Amino acid sequence: MLGLWIPIPMIDRGRIVTRSSPSRVRAAHTALYAPLGLSLLAAIPSSLAGQTATTPIVARIRPGAVEVLDSSGRAWKAVRTSGAWMTNRLSVSSRGRIAFLEWEPPIIEGVDQKVPPQPQLVVLEADGRVSAEISGGVQRYTWVDGDRIAVIRGKYREGNQFGFVPEGVSLLSLSAPSGARETEIVGVPEPVQIVFAAFDSSLYIRNARPIDGATVFRYRLADSSLRPTPVIQPNFSSSGRYYLVHDGPPDTVIVYDTSSHQPVALPDVQGVGRIIGWAPGAGDYLLVEKAQPKAPPKAPGQARIRVNTGPRTPPVRDYWIYDLGSRRRHASFRASLEDAVASSGSPVVKAAGKVESLKIQ
Repeated sequence: MLGLWIPIPMIDRGRIVTRSSPSRVRAAHTALYAPLGLSLLAAIPSSLAGQTATTPIVARIRPGAVEVLDSSGRAWKAVRTSGAWMTNRLSVSSRGRIAFLEWEPPIIEGVDQKVPPQPQLVVLEADGRVSAEISGGVQRYTWVDGDRIAVIRGKYREGNQFGFVPEGVSLLSLSAPSGARETEIVGVPEPVQIVFAAFDSSLYIRNARPIDGATVFRYRLADSSLRPTPVIQPNFSSSGRYYLVHDGPPDTVIVYDTSSHQPVALPDVQGVGRIIGWAPGAGDYLLVEKAQPKAPPKAPGQARIRVNTGPRTPPVRDYWIYDLGSRRRHASFRASLEDAVASSGSPVVKAAGKVESLKIQ
């Protein structure tokens, strides 16, 4: 996604000193925008409820801006405008902090890149105040809680399988009394994916290549221990009893049992629906899209012309919630799956003109 070149106001920033580089993290003390007081509580199929301190924040990226949904579920408000070359990897912490990567453009000499694109991780409060800007080649990250972020650093590499050459992984505390504190996690030399698992308070880090047969490692926050695991890909359900593996053809997702690390047979889903990912809730719920009929083959010589006019409008589809515990459908609804994220960790959908953070009842 290419951002528009829009200037932003200058702000005073106080420097936060990190363990490895004093210039990597900066804290901002001057707000970019007035507080918006934004929050959203949504449910399917019930309507939006009123604002409370625990309601989810919903955010999205648009060219040149990061936007937050207002309490009506119908309007978006820009909380960050930027002239960044690209903005991606948006997320919202469980406490409502918004994070994303902003990229500076590459420096080109002739046909070669003299300097590759440079990312920085930006952290905002829900009202748009800049909480921190973390430089140093952050390529991947995950929230641990509202104050801690685990980051993977590396150098951009076009044509690389992962898009970058990994250099290390560390845990960053944004609220340390003396400024941000960064703790390096040693033992995973080529980290390419990192997730926080709330069910066992651990970070799961995937290495680019197996080490003694293991690709995914568990970093236990309680004692800073690192152990190899048989996990194939760290995409866990809320309980940790299952995880998802993207394997085979595009959009092919397989459910694995965490205790046995074997695929789970789901005849009620396979062939009739496409697994999108995990749905929220205390149980182990899958969000499944009903299989779409295949389009008829095009006539010989018939070409398809696709014009890029900006962010696409997501199509309206039929979805259902599948309960892995009971092996049955829990609920169904018709909506569009929005390109947005919520602090609840739930998929964001649009139904009857309202954007909502999916909630299982």
